[in-house]
Amino acid sequence: MIEENEIVDVQPDVQMLGQRFSALFIDMICLSILMLVINVVFGVDHVTSGSILLFGDNSYTTSTSVTGPGGDWLWPLLIMVAYFLVQEALFGMTLGKKMMGLRVVGLDGERLTLKAAVLRNVLRIVDGLPVAYIVGIIAVESSPLRQRVGDRLARTLVVRAETVPQGAFPPEQVRRRLVGVIAAIILFLAFCAGFFYYGRPPLIIEGWKNTNQGIFFETNIVTYSLGEPAWGDRIITYPIQFTTKDNKHCTGKLTMQWLHIIPGWELSSSQYSCRQ
Repeated sequence: MIEENEIVDVQPDVQMLGQRFSALFIDMICLSILMLVINVVFGVDHVTSGSILLFGDNSYTTSTSVTGPGGDWLWPLLIMVAYFLVQEALFGMTLGKKMMGLRVVGLDGERLTLKAAVLRNVLRIVDGLPVAYIVGIIAVESSPLRQRVGDRLARTLVVRAETVPQGAFPPEQVRRRLVGVIAAIILFLAFCAGFFYYGRPPLIIEGWKNTNQGIFFETNIVTYSLGEPAWGDRIITYPIQFTTKDNKHCTGKLTMQWLHIIPGWELSSSQYSCRQ
C-alpha cells in the first residue's frame, strides 16, 4: 500500500476542492429532483407550522413527505445514501463527479470496491452533520489527501479521473451497467406513473386528515377507515366509516375526480350519515 506522502500523481489540490463542491452541488440538484418525484407520488401532506385548529384561516403551512417506521427523516436519508452508493459502486463516480472529471479510487489508485463504496457512503451521514456537510468540510480541510470521514475509514480518495486510468471500469462493463441503470430508471418512472393514478388516492385522503381539509374539515374526524374503491372513468369512490370528535359514528362515501390540466386527484363529492 502506498503511504500518504508517496501519493503524488493523485494528490488533490485546492482547485480540485472546487470541483468536488461543484460535483456535490450537481448531485444535490439531482437528488432534490429525485426526492421531489418520490414525495409527489408517495408523500402525504403534514402540517409543518401553525395550527389546524384555526378553522377558516389558512395560517398553517404544509409539506408533503414520505413517512415510514422511522418518521419523515428516515426515507430522505436512505435515498441520499442509495443515490451516491449505487452510482459509485457501479461506475466509481456519480453524475456530478463525472461532469467535473472526478473519480473515487482506493489509496493506491485501484478501482473502487463495493465494500469501500458502501463504507464511504454510509458514513456520508456522519460527514453531513450537523448540517450542510460541516463535519465533512472540516475533515477535508484538515486532511493532507482531502479525505472526508467516510474516505478515511474506507481508505478512498476523490481524484481527477485522468490521473488514475487503472481506477476506471472497463468500457464494455460501463456500457452494460449504464443500460441497466437507464432501464431501471424507466421502470421506476413507469411504476411512479401507475402508482400516481391507482395508488395515490388513499395517501391524499390521509393528507386531508392531517391538514383538516375536504370532508375532514366538515366533520372533525378522529379515526376513519376506507372500503374497497369503485373505479369509473377518471372517478374513484370510497366507502368510508369514521368517528368524529364528539363521538359520532358515521358511514358514507367520498368520490374523487382525476384532473388533467394539473394531473392529480381532488375531492368531487362526499355523502355520509352519523349516529351518536
